[in-house]
Amino acid sequence: MNNKVLIILGMHRSNTSLTSQWLYRCGLNVGENLLGSSIGNVNGHYEDNDFLKLHEEILVHYNLTKFGLIDCKLPTLRSEDEKRINELIATKNLSNIEWGWKEPRTCLFVDYYYKYIPNAFYLFVFRDYELVVSSLITRIYNRTEKKYDNKKGLSKFIWNNFKKRFRKKKLLRNFSKKFLKVWINYNNHILYHINRLPKEQYQIITQESLSNNSSYIFKIIKEVWGFNSLEYIPFNEIYKKELQSNVLNIKKYIKNKDIIKEADLLQKKILDELL
Repeated sequence: MNNKVLIILGMHRSNTSLTSQWLYRCGLNVGENLLGSSIGNVNGHYEDNDFLKLHEEILVHYNLTKFGLIDCKLPTLRSEDEKRINELIATKNLSNIEWGWKEPRTCLFVDYYYKYIPNAFYLFVFRDYELVVSSLITRIYNRTEKKYDNKKGLSKFIWNNFKKRFRKKKLLRNFSKKFLKVWINYNNHILYHINRLPKEQYQIITQESLSNNSSYIFKIIKEVWGFNSLEYIPFNEIYKKELQSNVLNIKKYIKNKDIIKEADLLQKKILDELL
């Protein structure tokens, strides 16, 4: 069966949900069972729960967080894990001639998808590391804020008058370095994968390039890659700028400046590919 498969690959909080939503609106099957909305993704994740569940279960088996926020490579998977990946791909291929998915943890497993879907096409969704780390921290903060919104009495008084003003600084101290190292890990996986793919099998995109050139990107997907069932919807019909989080000063909270230098270099390499 000559399926067309489009993998949306990117770090958490890199606008992969927005990209997946756009493709869904254009008619691409991105999953029959999609993850719903949450804090930070009020319009939905447009994320295939089948891939999400599989990735989470494999990560947990190796004593890694199911959220995939890790700064290391995966160990070599067991044969049964590889079999599950291959079986899921086969199931999707039987259901749809043209299909794709978005699930950020896919970055960690990309070697296996490359093995079993060598002819897949890729949209690599890139976002500046300061924006990604800021968004991850803001999401944690917003969850805390929502929790206290539902409280009353003394606990809410303490939050509003004491804890709230220090909460984001505490999160910045605790997570800026950790999340930047995760960003480096994910984007190193992406850059390695870019360098082994034929150029005709991938496009590197950003929110800005989608906003300014979604018709051109769509033309590549439909006319060059052959996803013929899709119909164009302008990206800006779904993009809502007000939902984007503010940039936080994460560099102030990262004492090891070599990590920032590493991130800057990696970011430059990927942006050079984009240009």
